[in-house]
Amino acid sequence: SEAIELLGGCTHFFENEYNSHTSHPNVKFNHQKGYLNSIHQLAQFYHYSGKIAKVDSLLKIGLKHTPSTEEFSLEQSYFYKLKGMNYYSVKNYPKAIEYLEKSMPELARLNDFAQISIIHFYLGKSFINMGNESRGLNHLNKIDSIFNKENFLLPELRKTYEILITHHNK
Repeated sequence: SEAIELLGGCTHFFENEYNSHTSHPNVKFNHQKGYLNSIHQLAQFYHYSGKIAKVDSLLKIGLKHTPSTEEFSLEQSYFYKLKGMNYYSVKNYPKAIEYLEKSMPELARLNDFAQISIIHFYLGKSFINMGNESRGLNHLNKIDSIFNKENFLLPELRKTYEILITHHNK
């Protein structure tokens, strides 16, 4: 709750600065990036708190204010990733897959392996929940490959190994 409060303050600050008419273009650009990144972080906190409607509201704001330019492709990808995660939360697996796949190219280009692992996790679980276990397990195995290469795993991805172990025990 403290982080949500602080990020709300950051979002408000960057929004005001971005909307001010006195900023130099480079400063305005940086404030816009700060605004979008604050919205993204705030939406992530709400996602992990289970507040799906709040996430959806923030995603609409974030995507509306994210230009479809190369300079903002990372921010757009982060919003698409969260949109896919949000669709997963409401069991709309086809839409989850659509947005998760849409988020992947830019994150792969930048080798953001932590976020790519999250995407593979939600893709894997979406395919499994749709009855395509082999495709789902393929995505979960990619998380293991990333872990072996990068020696890094987010705690939230522990469930990956539980699913893989259960599958292999069958």
